[in-house]
Amino acid sequence: MGAFIVYIHIPFCDSKCGYCSFNSFTDKSLIDEYFKKLYIQLENDLSTVKKIDTVYIGGGTPSSVEAKYYEKIFRLLPKVKEFTVEANP
Repeated sequence: MGAFIVYIHIPFCDSKCGYCSFNSFTDKSLIDEYFKKLYIQLENDLSTVKKIDTVYIGGGTPSSVEAKYYEKIFRLLPKVKEFTVEANP
């Protein structure tokens, strides 16, 4: 069996860069609702997964979102070999 890779898109940013063509938003008023739906999606999609090779969290700018939103994601994931998180310094 091949590598199992999970991509999680976090579409929130502090500002929209002129060069960016990704789905992203600076209005964070929907962040709570977005993460509630993301948790449900992960629970459903990963219910039978025992191990993940790589989790890539991209966006947007995932580092612009408070750490509290990631705590449940990490609890929902099974054993993971590697995490990568995109950041815009």
